[in-house]
Amino acid sequence: MLEAESSYSQISTTWGAAKLTDGIANQVGGCWCSGVNPGTQSFVYSFSGGQSATLTAAVLKNYGQQETFGQAAAYYSRNVEIWTSANGTDYTKATNATLAASTNSVTLPLGSVGAKKVKLKILTGYQPDYWEFGEFEVYGTLP
Repeated sequence: MLEAESSYSQISTTWGAAKLTDGIANQVGGCWCSGVNPGTQSFVYSFSGGQSATLTAAVLKNYGQQETFGQAAAYYSRNVEIWTSANGTDYTKATNATLAASTNSVTLPLGSVGAKKVKLKILTGYQPDYWEFGEFEVYGTLP
């Protein structure tokens, strides 16, 4: 189970970073929404009890309002990176992706990387004023 340690910004707790790992990837049930005019957003997670995990894949479920003010790609996140830390301090980039303005899930292979912590970085979005994201999941094994 992922436990949130930090996040960069959120428009409110209703649209907070906790929504990224709640199992619901839509606006009705919950998605994360940045504060106004965001820069790079970083979300750091650890595993229950401070355990290390062997990670094999990450699943990203993008979300953005389907159409806002006539803009079809409103608020979707665009460029993301996933970083891992074996010791909980030093991070290595595991993968990156450019996401479509779509709610389709994207699975990114991570190999078999050992991690005490994992970081999701959202670098850009399709609109400059706000970014949204539905769900962040990692798969692998705990000892």
